[in-house]
Amino acid sequence: MRKLYVLIAILLSASLLSSGYSTIVNAAKTTMITAMPLTGIIDIDDRSHADNFYALQNDGTIWIGNGSKPAIRGPQVPGAVKISGQLILTSSGEVWTWENAGDTPKRIVELSGIKAISSRDASMAINNKGQVYVWGNTCLTSLIRPDFEDNWGLCANAYHNSPTPADDKLASIPKLAIEGAKGIKASLQYIMILMADGKTVKVYGNTTGMSYGMYERVFDKPVVDFDGYDKDYTGYSTYITIPNDISSNAGNYVQVSQGYGGSYKLLLHKDGTVWGDSVWSEDPARRIAPLKDIIKIAAVAYNSGTALDKYGKVWTWGARTNIPYQETSEKLLTNVNAKPSQKQLSLRINGKFIVSDPGPIQTKGTTFVPVRSLFESIGAKIGYSYDNVTVSYRKQLLAFKVYDTKATLDGKSVVMPAAPLSYQGRTYVPLRFLAQAFGAKVQWNNNIDGVDVQFPEAG
Repeated sequence: MRKLYVLIAILLSASLLSSGYSTIVNAAKTTMITAMPLTGIIDIDDRSHADNFYALQNDGTIWIGNGSKPAIRGPQVPGAVKISGQLILTSSGEVWTWENAGDTPKRIVELSGIKAISSRDASMAINNKGQVYVWGNTCLTSLIRPDFEDNWGLCANAYHNSPTPADDKLASIPKLAIEGAKGIKASLQYIMILMADGKTVKVYGNTTGMSYGMYERVFDKPVVDFDGYDKDYTGYSTYITIPNDISSNAGNYVQVSQGYGGSYKLLLHKDGTVWGDSVWSEDPARRIAPLKDIIKIAAVAYNSGTALDKYGKVWTWGARTNIPYQETSEKLLTNVNAKPSQKQLSLRINGKFIVSDPGPIQTKGTTFVPVRSLFESIGAKIGYSYDNVTVSYRKQLLAFKVYDTKATLDGKSVVMPAAPLSYQGRTYVPLRFLAQAFGAKVQWNNNIDGVDVQFPEAG
């Protein structure tokens, strides 16, 4: 069995080295495996002013990423097909949500038969009958929901909110807001609804003079890409449709995503390439290499974004920073370096995934995990005194020192196969030795790209 684990580590090291997923940590060129490729993704959600991107795996697992850092495993909803913010839509039309990465997701029981979701400050869901449900941000919700009709415009302006706690509680419950709709889109400070005629867009939120209200716009032709619509609070109404005058590729774009302020756009060509365009650049739209075979795009900020390809791989680039209000002399796309996203190695203890940032790592064929993540999840007590660590679990006591293979277990001297180490401010311990010292079974699980640990039940 040990040979199998060694073989797995060697294969992982070779694979990740060739893909750029390893870190050389010392002069001996020890390969530290901190992450693995994020694959099998069927949907992504990302946008300006968002702290993270969300990637939905084909088994219903949500991965929460941030730039080049390995994505953290979030909740899992079997049958999930779409994600928007912290909303998940299943193939059966159910909507689920969660708050923190390690939470068990909860079904929103007020919603059924849903065909699309959209979430930002406020959340929306539309069913197969064209009925739109709205909840969340009270200022936005009160503009559209009939149960707030006596309080039209609860928020006098964008900087002065007057809702009461009772208003907030009412707004948190999904309620039917409007019928006869075709599409929905939640933005930074707006909720927008495309009506059944395909040409009329109703906008609820921050209009002129930083005050809340509602207005609508009717287009001459049906809206092509409503998901690409966006607005913000720069004082201008921004509507984005498939462009027809940007470059020689005009008419061949099939999707558009707008960054903060509407000054930066990502354009998806029908051949799967991605192009960038900015009002700050006189140059025509420029292709973003090495992106190809892309099926979904998300503009995050100037020279930054996220994309999903048809093979289930997520690509990210740039810094998650706001677009500056003033014009910039920086040439568009000069700093773009799109790379595939990564995910943490998984750690599952007694059937439950443990969320930790940073996550498990592998080096020299040994898997290390943060000591707190491993033992606090089973109720063990951990003590620190400089580099000296003690772990008390049931009636057993383990004592060890960082960077030292010598330890004591219940007063007896033992030698660990690898010394505990410090990584990104956390104390990491060799998983197999320490887990087995307390009677646990440990095995690598290819299905989760991580380690399963099973501690014995309390007897």
